[in-house]
Amino acid sequence: MPVQLPPLIQTWLNDAMPWVQAQQRKAEVFFGPLWAEFGPQIIAWWDKAKKGLPKNRVPSIAGVRPLGGQFRHILIVGLNRAELLIQNEENPVFNENWQELIDDTMRRHLALVFFAPRGLDSKPVDPIGFLMGEEEGVITTQMPSVLQGMALLDFCRMSPAEPNTVNVLAAADCLFHWDNKDTYVSPTNPTTWTRDLEAIIKTYPRTTRTHVYTQWETNLLNPTERLVLHKVRALPLASSTWLNEPTVQERYSLHALLAGIGVAVLIWLGLWWQGNTVTQLTEELNMVQQQIPRGGQFTDLERAVAEQEKHFARRPLFYLAVKDIQRAITLSDLQVEQIELKIPDTNQVPQSFVLTLTMPPEAYSGWLQQEPIARAFLMNTAMVHAVRKPPSSAGFKLEGLIMLNPWLREYQRLLPQLPANFGMGQAVSGTVVDQAGPQEPLPEEPSL
Repeated sequence: MPVQLPPLIQTWLNDAMPWVQAQQRKAEVFFGPLWAEFGPQIIAWWDKAKKGLPKNRVPSIAGVRPLGGQFRHILIVGLNRAELLIQNEENPVFNENWQELIDDTMRRHLALVFFAPRGLDSKPVDPIGFLMGEEEGVITTQMPSVLQGMALLDFCRMSPAEPNTVNVLAAADCLFHWDNKDTYVSPTNPTTWTRDLEAIIKTYPRTTRTHVYTQWETNLLNPTERLVLHKVRALPLASSTWLNEPTVQERYSLHALLAGIGVAVLIWLGLWWQGNTVTQLTEELNMVQQQIPRGGQFTDLERAVAEQEKHFARRPLFYLAVKDIQRAITLSDLQVEQIELKIPDTNQVPQSFVLTLTMPPEAYSGWLQQEPIARAFLMNTAMVHAVRKPPSSAGFKLEGLIMLNPWLREYQRLLPQLPANFGMGQAVSGTVVDQAGPQEPLPEEPSL
């Protein structure tokens, strides 16, 4: 009985299925060539790691890959006929004119295997001349046009086999075999090759192990411990067989290109993700900026708030000035009828306070009484910077100037040490004028 998903999840899966299928098609287009390039190698490595080496393993050379692991397609040129092994195809294709079997697309992944035996003077025959059926030195001008972009492998230069072992390659129209001494080429065909193979095996001792590499029908051969059958793609490829072994750059250029493409894709994804994040943050910032009021009213309000903050920063000094004036009046035994402490301009941030003391008319008369009492007041005050006697017909008056900036810095330095309710006390009797402007009488406070 099929499992029933909740309706909400089922609806979500149905809606997301077109997007998943579209992403699958994009992945197939992008990763399809990569899998075609490295898929067989990955599968071979996985099978080897999963199952381990078989009992009749292929004789290998350290650091040597098999022929099928190095190339997708294999073209074996015999004496009079060629055999083409196409990737993922078990049955070979035979043709006498091997140039007609390949095209430009196959050249990049094709191994051209041939046998150029030694001459009567024991010197190797020119492989190009032997391959093209021409005399030595005549075919050099035709090589670039015919063999360009192909890997040339001369199996007559195959490395010697292990001791007490003979390897046989049955392909095209010949039996190519090599032992620990030399290499040999014998003509044959797919009908008689088994008898020709038995004739070759009989020339070696009974203890010699024979490895046969072929794509032909092997029904007439019974594999034993002495006779082991392999596919042609399992043939170990020694570096000595190369006529034009690719350089490191040629060998790994495709890998570097794929790695570069992968890094570029990762960088693009990172930039795309970062761009989306920046775009989202920009949109949110624009929304916030649109919500902020702009214009003259907001600017004036901001300026007014800043000025009020500066006003409030100097407000505690008003209380300090009142206490200092009270203390100076008490210590000087000054008779005061009215006290006025105000800010010169209420529309500006205060830089100073102006103090006006009005004494009773009958208390001090003449310069001899007024000058000493003014000097005593100035000596007993800490905040009043200077005093003067303004011209007045209403009696004796003193005006004092209190500079705020030095006292503001000192107050801010000592502020952490002051009590929380500092500045909330009462002032001396008289009239005090603050920034607000109106005058109000203050109750009497005991002297310090």
